[in-house]
Amino acid sequence: MQGTVNLPPYFSFRVMSYNILADTHMATYMDNYKKCPPVCLSWENRKKTLFHEILAETPDISCLQEVEDAQKEDLFEPFRTKGYDVLYVGRGGDRPDGCAVMYRTSEFRVVDFTPIHYQRPEVGLLDRPNVGMVVKFEVRRHPGHFVVVANTHLLYNPRRMDIKLCQLTILLAETERMASCGPNKYHPVILAGDLNARADSGLISLLRNGSVDCRDVVPGHWRNVRITDRETLSVPIGLLGKYLNISDTCQYTDVVAARAQGLEDPRKTQGLEELLEKLRVCSDISLGSACNASLSQVVTSPPKNENEYRVVRNYIAPHLRSSSWCLRHPFHFMDVYQNPITGRHGSLRQGNQKQLFVKDYIFYSMNSSPNQLMLVSRLRLPTFTEYKSSFPYLPNHACGSDHLPLTSTFILPIR
Repeated sequence: MQGTVNLPPYFSFRVMSYNILADTHMATYMDNYKKCPPVCLSWENRKKTLFHEILAETPDISCLQEVEDAQKEDLFEPFRTKGYDVLYVGRGGDRPDGCAVMYRTSEFRVVDFTPIHYQRPEVGLLDRPNVGMVVKFEVRRHPGHFVVVANTHLLYNPRRMDIKLCQLTILLAETERMASCGPNKYHPVILAGDLNARADSGLISLLRNGSVDCRDVVPGHWRNVRITDRETLSVPIGLLGKYLNISDTCQYTDVVAARAQGLEDPRKTQGLEELLEKLRVCSDISLGSACNASLSQVVTSPPKNENEYRVVRNYIAPHLRSSSWCLRHPFHFMDVYQNPITGRHGSLRQGNQKQLFVKDYIFYSMNSSPNQLMLVSRLRLPTFTEYKSSFPYLPNHACGSDHLPLTSTFILPIR
């Protein structure tokens, strides 16, 4: 028939990213919420608002940040009755919150999952308890089609771009490992979360452009870390190369070496189904500690001697120290909320009621093979004028957080 367009079969799904505001953080910075009526700040009211707010957008996958440990079951139980399941990574220690990925079980099945704790005892610079997570989903209705989702909440401190860049590099390395499906081929990737970075920062430039000169991101006095009198490492490339086996291409060197030799991924999560079942049965278990136990064989530091080297066969000595400043990744990311007409990016967040910050993002890869994601719609964000007139304070009766949710719809071609 004339005018008829034959579209290839596809799978449509919606993704949300939302920092839902941990109660403990709100209590610490109550001066930021002086304009908010007390009823809008109570958890009993906020959890109901968040439930209706999230459900109204019908997301198939939700990347959530600042999910409070003590309230997560209270928050997620109503969603479970609607067909969702949840993966959660707590920050641990005296930090009461973490990140979560909530997904619709009728649409997706978890085939790989890695909790990421950026705090590493062996690396002095990485002493902040921020977390992330990477999940590989298989589309239930179309076996063999996968989507990899990375969710994170990076360090807030605007001065410590060196630490943020290290954290993002670790997240990208794990995402690359999980998304790889052949030589220079990747499953579709979605990276979302509260990145605590402005749209014009080097951090966002790395994601959008695929590379960045670290000297343009990290202040001069933080560009190098002195390890010994004879060794100084560049940040992040030299540092992460030595201690975490991550190269300047945001890849694990041991994983890349294993691929080249046709060997099994040395970092793949073992016993995933058993671990997930244990987490579903024991709601009070610490998911972060449980997964770390299952990943205890992953090598993250060099062997101390030749005998240890023989035991740790998967270790590949890093080839980078401080010779390179260019950091790059293999994904061709597009920013869902980048608007070339107005120049507005990301989400609006209420800080001290006087300033607006760009903090939240959803990126999706455009170089996936054999199936490439296509963005078809996104939840419109208010203009600056609309924001000031319609959102005099956050949280409010309609919004349960001091952030606004990002939501986007994608289609995945089915081959």
